[in-house]
Amino acid sequence: NSVFAISRATLRLCSNEFLMDTPWREALQWLGDVASVTLPGIYACFGDTALPGRFLRMAAATQLPTGLFSNISNRLSLGWAGVIPDYSLWWVQGLWNHYRYTGEERWIHEYYPQALRVLDAHLTYLNERGLIEDIPYWPFIDWAWVEKRGECAAYNAIFYGTLESLEGMAMLKKDDYNLRRVRSMKEQIQSVFQKRFFSPARGCLVDVRVDEEWSDRVSEHANFAAINWGLCDARTTQAIISAFYEKKTLAKFTEAQPFFMNVVLHALDRAGRFDLALRLIRERWGQRMVAKGATSTFEEWYQNGSWRDGTFTGFLRTHSHAWSACPAKFLVANLIGLEILKPGCSEVSVKPKKTGFDYDVAYPTPRGLISVSCRSGR
Repeated sequence: NSVFAISRATLRLCSNEFLMDTPWREALQWLGDVASVTLPGIYACFGDTALPGRFLRMAAATQLPTGLFSNISNRLSLGWAGVIPDYSLWWVQGLWNHYRYTGEERWIHEYYPQALRVLDAHLTYLNERGLIEDIPYWPFIDWAWVEKRGECAAYNAIFYGTLESLEGMAMLKKDDYNLRRVRSMKEQIQSVFQKRFFSPARGCLVDVRVDEEWSDRVSEHANFAAINWGLCDARTTQAIISAFYEKKTLAKFTEAQPFFMNVVLHALDRAGRFDLALRLIRERWGQRMVAKGATSTFEEWYQNGSWRDGTFTGFLRTHSHAWSACPAKFLVANLIGLEILKPGCSEVSVKPKKTGFDYDVAYPTPRGLISVSCRSGR
């Protein structure tokens, strides 16, 4: 309850005339922050579509000649060399999810061309195996020590997730050419991903592969992005979960910061380990934020610096970052097992999780409130 409360409060703090990363330091509408975490949280907590729609329009207006979007969309920024390419991928996914939630086809009809340009911006960097390799600009992934050289597992998983969104758009648009193209890319990535990145000796995926050599570094990012988008088989998925959280056979790994925990939590839920997702929420948000008196969510797990480059660098982090508020959505929609089956929530599936606690949950949709109560696991 406390984690949900500070997450919801942070979304509200960061929702003003535009959606911002934090009202304290930058007050900027960062593309990936909003598309990945803030929009789903707003749907789940407030049922609002006006601010999410405004964000999608503002971001679309910043598309650069490269085909990628500006990192921020509430002020003019013409710099293209420092653009975060994975943020453009998150925008495409955010556009599709907005249509799925609202049921308003106009969003896809208007911005499908921009989404295709994001895809085209990546095609130059597809190698002979069908994987993105050496993506330029500023590949971000997370404020964490994740390798991004060569073939990056986490980046390719995010790219695959974007192809899923584009597949849905192409079907809606009856665009057979791009539907075939997207499906071919998906099939190619699916066929090689696990072989390229899984290290039997470590029992998990490595961060990157460069010149046929595996990275020495492993992360929650690479492994749980792969699980989240179905790029590992069931046996490998269980081996990864065991190595990270059960047998704990990994001597060292890079931990996801709050932003990328959105992917980690959903991956665990997809793998049938909602129990582990709740454990991580309690351990990380509960112990590292709530127990320290937080009333909104911290930018990173650390308040006075960051390990993002492998060594600790001291500088002040914000205490009101919306990209850290993913429990606001997860502790509502995922707790009740909500799945949108038809756009606009005209048909949904609800499969409430069995937990060790009772709960009452309400999820607002464009067609009304979905309420679920659970008592003694029923």
